[in-house]
Amino acid sequence: YYKAMGKVSGDYYDVYRYPSSLYVLLADASGHGVPAALVTMAAKQAFSNAIEENIQPSEVFKEVNEILCSKIKTSDYLTAFLLRISENNRMEYANASHTKAIHFIHSKKEFQLLDTNGIFIGALEDAGSTYESRHTRLQSGDRVYLYTDGLIEHKNPEKEEYGQDRLIKMLFDTQSLNLQDQVYAVINDLERFMKNAEVKDDISVFAIELQPNWSKFIELYNSGIHLLRLNKVRDALFNFAEAKKLIPSYAGIKYQLALVYYQMNELDKSKLLIEDFLTDKPKDKKGIQLAINIFMKTGEKERARNLANELKELA
Repeated sequence: YYKAMGKVSGDYYDVYRYPSSLYVLLADASGHGVPAALVTMAAKQAFSNAIEENIQPSEVFKEVNEILCSKIKTSDYLTAFLLRISENNRMEYANASHTKAIHFIHSKKEFQLLDTNGIFIGALEDAGSTYESRHTRLQSGDRVYLYTDGLIEHKNPEKEEYGQDRLIKMLFDTQSLNLQDQVYAVINDLERFMKNAEVKDDISVFAIELQPNWSKFIELYNSGIHLLRLNKVRDALFNFAEAKKLIPSYAGIKYQLALVYYQMNELDKSKLLIEDFLTDKPKDKKGIQLAINIFMKTGEKERARNLANELKELA
């Protein structure tokens, strides 16, 4: 959810996808209007340059701070919260004086605040040593909420802040809703709380969820891999197909199904799946090698040669 106070905003979010990890960023520039928007533009470019597939969030902040300090010669600065989520659901995070993130632990039905050391980005050239990364692990049904201070610091006509405690209670009361509906329920509650009070800051909320059926998916997926190693190809196919029903977007399941169909000599199905997989992960070496094998069998030798050249470049 995103709502700017005026025509331009100092809040912004971004998502950076890599084959083995996902970065989620929420940032808030000091001030409002055009000055904040200019800081945001510079920060967006700096983060795009700094974020790489396996870099820790704290190292990203360190590099972005150096870039912004060299470019911005005013008193403006940025707060930010950065997540890095890997394929095994390990979540690293760093906070640069931003509002604390909230982690809902589904198995325990409880909330945990996520925070680290780290001062404003772009405020001090030697701030790099203040940033730190911490980590936790996401489980099935867990949710993580990032938000800017505009969500919790807005006041009602009686000058009372909405506050973090009220936010957490609202999140607890609405856990039965899907993620999008829950976020809008929080915003509606904030609007009821504020009544006719003036909106004085941008409001941004970014929420993510590890699908509730993830544990069952992983059980089927790992069982399929085990069965494939035992050469129980049809049993593996059943498990992978059932796993795909649960989370069809997971790239790895496409590779495994392509491999199964290749071993069953059902090349048309295998070809479609590996092409789909390589659309998601074009530099995956195992995927490229399987595609080469498939194309050689289907007589598409030119495509196989082109992929072989790509594989050499990746080696």
